[in-house]
Amino acid sequence: MASGDIQVLSQNISVAPSQTRQNATYIGDLDDGYSMIDVNGSLSARDRGQYYNFRMTRAGLYRLSLTPAMPGSTDDDPKTPPDQAVRVQLMNSAGRVIADSDPTTGGKYAAYQKLTSDTNLQLSRGTYTVHIFRGSQGDSTQAYNYSLTMQAGGQTAITAIGGGFTNRDYDNLMQPAAPQSTSTIDTQSLVSAAASATLGLFDTSTNPGLGLFIDTLG
Repeated sequence: MASGDIQVLSQNISVAPSQTRQNATYIGDLDDGYSMIDVNGSLSARDRGQYYNFRMTRAGLYRLSLTPAMPGSTDDDPKTPPDQAVRVQLMNSAGRVIADSDPTTGGKYAAYQKLTSDTNLQLSRGTYTVHIFRGSQGDSTQAYNYSLTMQAGGQTAITAIGGGFTNRDYDNLMQPAAPQSTSTIDTQSLVSAAASATLGLFDTSTNPGLGLFIDTLG
């Protein structure tokens, strides 16, 4: 890959309304100053929330950005939901909440302020879960869109998320949950084999969701 190129790994994700932390959707790995993860998703009316897993391949500083929007919002006509309509939590591999966007959560909110600022939040190597759901001002009958971006910078604080040193971008686009069928073609295995042969980067035996990513070099 030429210097300055960004490798974009894209997948369409489908999240069931009854999702829990135990069946969270895998969205990518964060490497020191190398990769970034994007999710463009939506909380549908009465949706209880979504869970996303990612891996920190090494200990380091981590930054997150969550931008909620109302359906129909555009750059020319932005429609912003009420403050605290959408809530986000960061959990460790044991399911313990370590950062929370709710201002009433004390130290967890202080950690959230770090991970969304130039200070960043120090994380150990391992698997983490991001939980996105309605906050105290969220309307259960109202849908909310959101854009989630995450990046790790090793021991260099990230002051402009998405910029500078990223070489790999995991791009996740949410699709409506597909109805279950009694007869399906295992396309995931086909894509997984093609992706592994093309990239030689991923261990799909430990991360089955990796097979869904499609290499689109830019």
